[in-house]
Amino acid sequence: MSQIPKWVSSRWYLLVGILTAYIYFRVAPLQVDPHHDGVILGAAVAVAEGRPILSGAFSQYGPLPALIQGFVLWLFNTQLLTLRLMTAVQCLVIGFAIYKLTRKFAQENLSKLLSFFWLLTSCIWVTQFPGALLPWPSLLSTMLVMYGMILLIESAKKSNRGWAFAAGSLFGLAGFCRIQAFAVLPLILIVGVLQYRKESKVLISSLVGYFSSLAAMALYLLSIGSMDDFIQQGIITPLFAYSDVGQGNNYNRFQFVLYIIEAIGFACLYIFTRGVNKRNLNSFSAVSIVTACLFAIGYLGTWVANSSIPIRYRVLIGEPLQNLLISPFYFATVASAILAALVLLRNHKGIKQFNFAEAIVIFTAFGTLPQLYPQPDIMHLWWIAPIYLCCISIVLKRLPNKFSTHSSRILNTILISCICLGAISASQFIYRPWVEYKLGVLKGTYAHEEKAKSLDIFRKIENVAIAGETSFDCPDGVYSVANGTYLAADQWFVNWGFGDEVQPKIGKIRIICDQSRDYANSESAKLTMGLFYYKSNVEGKSIAILKKNG
Repeated sequence: MSQIPKWVSSRWYLLVGILTAYIYFRVAPLQVDPHHDGVILGAAVAVAEGRPILSGAFSQYGPLPALIQGFVLWLFNTQLLTLRLMTAVQCLVIGFAIYKLTRKFAQENLSKLLSFFWLLTSCIWVTQFPGALLPWPSLLSTMLVMYGMILLIESAKKSNRGWAFAAGSLFGLAGFCRIQAFAVLPLILIVGVLQYRKESKVLISSLVGYFSSLAAMALYLLSIGSMDDFIQQGIITPLFAYSDVGQGNNYNRFQFVLYIIEAIGFACLYIFTRGVNKRNLNSFSAVSIVTACLFAIGYLGTWVANSSIPIRYRVLIGEPLQNLLISPFYFATVASAILAALVLLRNHKGIKQFNFAEAIVIFTAFGTLPQLYPQPDIMHLWWIAPIYLCCISIVLKRLPNKFSTHSSRILNTILISCICLGAISASQFIYRPWVEYKLGVLKGTYAHEEKAKSLDIFRKIENVAIAGETSFDCPDGVYSVANGTYLAADQWFVNWGFGDEVQPKIGKIRIICDQSRDYANSESAKLTMGLFYYKSNVEGKSIAILKKNG
């Protein structure tokens, strides 16, 4: 039997590729979240208007995402839809990087399937997690790290120190999207010095590139007066605000346990699929059986999760069954930690040797694990899963012969089944009943009816706000750019992300979101401003507008 079903031809891949692009551009405007989309959009609009990042607009995840997104908004228009479409393109570029990277360790067909697996089994539509195609910095960090790995592996293969320099630069820039990424290249360097000294020239060149990108960005931040803001907003405040998983947050802690459960689940799925393939069924029948089983298990998990049994059983049984479709993500993540330990034991007689390219992938994946703390949910995993997926092909090659024989065929069957179910789920997600937002900056984007209509009361901001003279006591950044213009009086376009010692500028207009009338009246008295307007709606949203007297 061939490694790949005969009906999975180049024409099949072309059709799946077209379908994938269609899905991403259709999903891009959907399920907009004023909070998470807003905090990204606010900084990007500020940059598009020429304001300095960080000192001119709050950016919790570093300067680079806002600089790139701001440039895109300046090039096209300052609507959220522009960033969402940019994110769709970014995901497709990451998908190509998965193919290019895994191609160095696996057959071409398996590399393509792993790429489509990540793209088409997004938790946005295959789970009940309320995810969305957010323009999140983690995706940019993942993209930079992926292409950094590709360049570093190629530079070692061809002894090209220029490519090594470029790879190091990408690793360095990734840290300005997610600060945890700063640790990845130094970790690779340490392992390289300990275990792969023959690659020292390449590693040194990459380290020069790494520090060059750090120095260039540091000089830029110093030149615009934002270095202190970067340290405060991007490092110190998150370190203290998000330093643990939350007191009493048992569900968040359970997410860590879920990684082990789902990794075991994938192992069981692998053994089951191996048994199906051993029956000498034709490839279409094998895929059909695995697809049907995944669907049935997922349906059972949904039933358990929505049943009236005690909550602990709904979580412990229902969620793992629901997520079996995406269990390869969890397995790859756990595998990265195991493989890292094996690389360090490479001189042990019982351990197969790992080449330098494999070590790069393994320790990049291992070094990315801190991004899952303290939020290990499936959305955070999906954003960085491309870095881990290559570990699947690496670990399967090192299984005992009993399990590694025909491993590519087994994995192909699983991935094709998951891809088919993922595409169906994506279609169902796209054709849900969506309602368009009416707020100016959100035109062309959608949410479910209740959420979309709940923001209608904030359209008042477009008529009363004065750019540069309006302060926002709001948790969601979208209101500070309600008309596509940066309206905030200073960099604090949201009411969080800064310490008690910071006193944001008040301005002539004060917008208060989602607070009671009593709170608005107390703020009016404290700030000696008049309460000009107050309105609330049945969805729990409210807006108060204060104006300076006189």
